[in-house]
Amino acid sequence: MNKITISGRLTKDGETRTTQSGKEKYSNSLAVSRNFKNSKGEYDTDFFEIVKWNPTDYIKDNAKKGTRALITGSIYREEYTKDKETKYVWKVQVEEIELFLDKKSNEEEKIEEVNEFSTMNTKTNYEEKDIHLSDSDLPF
Repeated sequence: MNKITISGRLTKDGETRTTQSGKEKYSNSLAVSRNFKNSKGEYDTDFFEIVKWNPTDYIKDNAKKGTRALITGSIYREEYTKDKETKYVWKVQVEEIELFLDKKSNEEEKIEEVNEFSTMNTKTNYEEKDIHLSDSDLPF
């Protein structure tokens, strides 16, 4: 059985092309961090080329650079020649893809909102007045 499930982040905005027979082919690559450190104390990252035939509009619109994705599919090897040398690349034929749309943009909006309020002019035209309260003025 040829089945692979990987989770990582898309490394670029995906590319969709239409074949001569009218099928759509979505291509991208996925960066997958290993869950253990190498001899230098760093986490290595593997890169997988992914291919999804006849992608939905949701995938085409939302599978952008940096998006977290969980992919299930089958793995295969393609070969090509470059400078008279045979090269190999491993690809994943995507059966299912689940995108995790981060709420990063909402957080950025909140930060901008806070920055907007923090830079507002906080001076008022009111004169400072002494306020005198007694214990009977307090609701508790």
